[in-house]
Amino acid sequence: MSFPLKIGFLAIIAFSIFFASWYALHGDIVFGADVARDFHLLREIDEKKIVLIGPRASGDLFHGPGWPYLNYPFYLIGGGSPVAVGFGWVILTAISGAVAYFVGKNLFDIKTGYLFSIMVTLNTAFHAKGMINPDGVMILIPLFFLSFVKYLKEGKSKFLLLNIVVGGLMVQMELMAIPLLVLSFGAILVKQLRKRRFRQIFLFLLFPILLLNFIAFDLRHDFLLLQRFLEFASPEGGPIYSYSSFLWNRIDLAFQGTEILRRNMGPANLILFLMTLGILVYQVKNKKYQLTYLSFLYFYFGYYVLSLFNKGQVLYFHQFPLFPLVFLAFSSFITSKYRKVFLILFLVVLGLNLKSAYLDIKESKSFIGQDMYSWKFLNDATQKAFTGDEKELGYFVYAPDVLAYEPKYAMIYNSERSDKKSYYFQKKPVTYLFIQKPPNNDPFMTEDFWIEHQINISSSPSSVLLFPNGYKLEKFMLKKEEISIPFDPAIDPGLHFR
Repeated sequence: MSFPLKIGFLAIIAFSIFFASWYALHGDIVFGADVARDFHLLREIDEKKIVLIGPRASGDLFHGPGWPYLNYPFYLIGGGSPVAVGFGWVILTAISGAVAYFVGKNLFDIKTGYLFSIMVTLNTAFHAKGMINPDGVMILIPLFFLSFVKYLKEGKSKFLLLNIVVGGLMVQMELMAIPLLVLSFGAILVKQLRKRRFRQIFLFLLFPILLLNFIAFDLRHDFLLLQRFLEFASPEGGPIYSYSSFLWNRIDLAFQGTEILRRNMGPANLILFLMTLGILVYQVKNKKYQLTYLSFLYFYFGYYVLSLFNKGQVLYFHQFPLFPLVFLAFSSFITSKYRKVFLILFLVVLGLNLKSAYLDIKESKSFIGQDMYSWKFLNDATQKAFTGDEKELGYFVYAPDVLAYEPKYAMIYNSERSDKKSYYFQKKPVTYLFIQKPPNNDPFMTEDFWIEHQINISSSPSSVLLFPNGYKLEKFMLKKEEISIPFDPAIDPGLHFR
């Protein structure tokens, strides 16, 4: 690659890293329910050091703790600050680009490495304002795919070990990685049996060791996870489960949800994906990178087929591991006969995605420090509960979803940094209530019943601070009679996980 093109590559990577850090540089991240849930898990890791399971998954199962542990060093360095973890996500974005370059170069050539790195880094940067556990799988999947193709091609034990270890890490982060492991391990076992590589089969004994935390948890809880997994995987009929609608959901996402373009414009992603399949078939017919392309098709469509075990819709974040595989196939067409035409197409796609990044930056002005899911807002708002003259206070947090992960973490975070004595979910002579607004589609889910019949406070607040996004901070001066009336413990389902 010529020097000017290398400069262009580095400039795009640099912009992508800058874009990834935009929210963190402004002291903010997107602090939605899933992100806030992970911070409660990080608090638990900080307290216990060893936890066996991670966040709850569908089917009453649990993901592994891989994603929280990956974030824990950033959490520890920042003293629990979400912004510090946000900068950690920027580092993960840079790592994703380096991994993509390595994989693209090794499976195809250096030009593919450059283009694949550009696509992955920019795409990951869009996620860096609020990463969750599927993002970890998205970063690892290129290495998983590389080790699979290399093992089938060369049969070396080091590639099988890499595939098993990376696969174990993926499951520790997201259970929807299991279909990818089934596809990989199944094909590898068939290859081993055909080639009579019986000794290498024993390497799979490493995999249960990588899942010892799940095994230990199940032994402690009467095989709870195993029972739930069997229930989850069993076929169920009736009006709740409609495999025809689930099949259509998967077909729709497989062909239109690829995110070659971050902001889809009508059928643009559908057309781009069909073009990708067309060029891929052309490459295979010309015997160029056949194993790699066939492996892509095997994983991509096989994932959606095996996902039917999940008797529900495939959600947006379930697709995260597939995005890099599509980007790899797309980028590799720089090796085709029509590389000049493809390069023009690639530059158009890149230009549109850079425009999307610019629009995200522009739209962030209405979010940072203002939105109800803005960490900067939650941090600033909850600090106000600890600026009064009182030396001791109690506080409660309300959200329509009961769990209230976001405002709870913000209150706890500032409580631990205040010189005041503050008490989580306890009534004191000075008691603060931090209240999230009801959802727009159900304006009747207010805090009134919660205050009067669950906390058992009948007096009026001495002050109310109303924020533009609908949050409220109410201050109550309680008499002994009100303090002595116990509150309903059901209002706090707990912050700790097993």
